[in-house]
Amino acid sequence: MRYLFGFVVIAVVLAAIAGCGGSSNCFTPPTGGGSVVVIGSPVVAGDYTMSGTVSAVGGDPSAKKVTLSAILDGGVPLELTADNFKVYEGETEIKPVVVTQLSDTTSKADIAFAIDSTGSMSGAIDGVKSSVIAFADSLASSGIDVKFAGVPFFDKVGYDLGGTPPTDLGIFSKNLNKTTAEFKDWVGTLVASGGGDGPEVSVDAIYELAKRVNWRPDAQSIIIGITDVVSHQRDDGTDYALWTADEAIAACLGRIVVHTFSPGGVAPTATSTAMLNNDGSIFVPSKSNPTIDISVIANGTGGKAFYYNHGTLDLSAIPLASTISRGFSVTFTDPATGEHKVKVVITKDGKTASIEFTVSG
Repeated sequence: MRYLFGFVVIAVVLAAIAGCGGSSNCFTPPTGGGSVVVIGSPVVAGDYTMSGTVSAVGGDPSAKKVTLSAILDGGVPLELTADNFKVYEGETEIKPVVVTQLSDTTSKADIAFAIDSTGSMSGAIDGVKSSVIAFADSLASSGIDVKFAGVPFFDKVGYDLGGTPPTDLGIFSKNLNKTTAEFKDWVGTLVASGGGDGPEVSVDAIYELAKRVNWRPDAQSIIIGITDVVSHQRDDGTDYALWTADEAIAACLGRIVVHTFSPGGVAPTATSTAMLNNDGSIFVPSKSNPTIDISVIANGTGGKAFYYNHGTLDLSAIPLASTISRGFSVTFTDPATGEHKVKVVITKDGKTASIEFTVSG
């Protein structure tokens, strides 16, 4: 298991005001307190990959901000201006809006790790830990407001078979309120051991992080999954897993981008090696025990799927610098009250994508 994350964030702040050709259209972003209740998960559609959150700005509950991760076309962030954005309440366009490109000093990122800690990782876990710690140090010095969470997984999330389920499934800093130093200390405690058969429950680990971490409403949310083998999922003929890959994708879609390091990932320069059982023998998937690779979750949420199997983990392979620093905040006054829908639409080069939130307040 090895971590792919290097964060060197180089960003340019773009403050672009949509439709400000005349004074009647110019808009000063609201600044006071308030809250927005988000109902369900956002609905995404279209030609590009979008994910984001909606939050209140200031004391007026009608003042809203949608924080978007970089809008991706085949995994590559789009170059956008304010003219590419429109915001709707129901079918009615909201004007004016303020579109601001984020930077290393204005970006917030919540990053959660799902780390395979079974016996087959025993030869790689120290390298994974070193890579994650170096990654955390890099982010801490980048200027990004970053918070971390993480969970080890075995044949269960947070504990091994026959063990006692820990509080919060062993998730470190569920509320994202620990320091980088405390996160690094937690990473240092991880030990690779145990596990039953070959596959683990990486699908469950990603699902549990998506649902249990107290993600900040104005931060870009990212999960990084690291494993050297395929995953169980519910109804695969065993009782290890509680969730399916489709359910993990649904839990993340529109809110969280997942990047994975796994045997099913893509890395043109990597040398493919056999997956191992936890006793060191070669694992061979069979029809009687169907399994799935977590790369499908990365592909389903707009993330990157990297090949990993016992080798060196290089977190710098993940384009987080460009992704985080090229997100956007979209600020506007929402005229509606009660439960309603707010949609942000992106149009570029004849293609369209959208993210729609159901909100109250």
